[in-house]
Amino acid sequence: ATLSGQIRDGEGPLPGTAVTLDGSFRGTSADASGRYQLTNIQPGTYTVRFALLGYETQTRQITISSNTQLDLTLD
Repeated sequence: ATLSGQIRDGEGPLPGTAVTLDGSFRGTSADASGRYQLTNIQPGTYTVRFALLGYETQTRQITISSNTQLDLTLD
């Protein structure tokens, strides 16, 4: 399964945002356009954590199936 999406704030994309699956060693960071992608994830329910210095860390609980998209706006 794959989890992908785009991370933004009120002004535009947020490159470098860390995206991690809690309870695992899986993670990535957003590219220059704020997009991220995690591949080869076992389908199931996960807590996904989004963190970038200067922004409030956010978590989302999501069920990941084949191709799941999660876009997020950080404050």
